[in-house]
Amino acid sequence: MSDPDSPRLPRKARRVLNKTTTESPQFDDGNEGFPRGANLYASLAPYPLLKACFLNIVVKSDATGLRDGGSCL
Repeated sequence: MSDPDSPRLPRKARRVLNKTTTESPQFDDGNEGFPRGANLYASLAPYPLLKACFLNIVVKSDATGLRDGGSCL
């Protein structure tokens, strides 16, 4: 099993990454800049457990149906 590269993530998951803001020191680029979108997803590479957690949440959220027919994602 391998993780998808950023362009292959579901559109809704990419939207989450694009809207996410993090100020976690491990993701600081050295200029007090923090990644978003594909760069944030790529920055998870050294942290396979965090990446797996994110992907797990994406799959479960998308599979959780709401009364209006949408999903939690």
